Amino acid sequence: MPADWCSGDACGCSGGQACNLACNGTVNTPCSFDCNSNASCDLACPGALCTGVCQNASCNLTCAGGCELACEAATCNTECTGGCKSTCTSGSDCATTCTTGGCTTHCAGVGAECVSDSCPGGCRMYCTDGASCHLPSCGGGCQMECDGPRCDLDQCGAGCTIGCDRGRTCRIGECTHAGCQIGPIGTRSEHSTLVIADCRGGQCSIECAAGDTCTIAACAGGGCTISCAQGANCTCGDAGCVVSML
Repeated sequence: MPADWCSGDACGCSGGQACNLACNGTVNTPCSFDCNSNASCDLACPGALCTGVCQNASCNLTCAGGCELACEAATCNTECTGGCKSTCTSGSDCATTCTTGGCTTHCAGVGAECVSDSCPGGCRMYCTDGASCHLPSCGGGCQMECDGPRCDLDQCGAGCTIGCDRGRTCRIGECTHAGCQIGPIGTRSEHSTLVIADCRGGQCSIECAAGDTCTIAACAGGGCTISCAQGANCTCGDAGCVVSML
């Protein structure tokens, strides 16, 4: 389907339509997309800095950078050069590909599922109130705060962190170079499970609160530490990791 060029606030689609909308604005005059009521929308923002709302609809956004998309009870896929922001509420499924880094995802509510992939660095994910976070790969310096049934960072180059809310399971699969961290956030009394499966670069750490279960399974690079509070269950999988009792 050929693109329909639009500008300003005249970039809308609703009522079950299938639309292919492209913004002909500029950085100084960006577009605002509005896709709702079971519409299916392909959205393009070649001039960057567009905003949009996808409500009870399906949206695919391609952005040159700095776009903001709010996804409400919808399915949203964002292909972004860098610096985009996505907000995903309960009942939504949001995926962001961020090719130069610096993207931010806010994901809130039970049933919201958010993925931020292909980030070379500096991406942030905030999942609250039962929303799920998944960051498959990050070159380095990514941050996640998670209060949901899934809190996974599969692979990080260096310096990634997860703040794990009480009662959740948070996992870093592989820290290739060094310096990944997991620690507790929140004030609930539930116990958490914190895992770094493979810190081959070394210098990874976990802060393990009372009642939590914490594991660094492998630390080939050495210098890994679990700071273990009284009443916590802390396990180092090899000699490159030590448990420090608090």
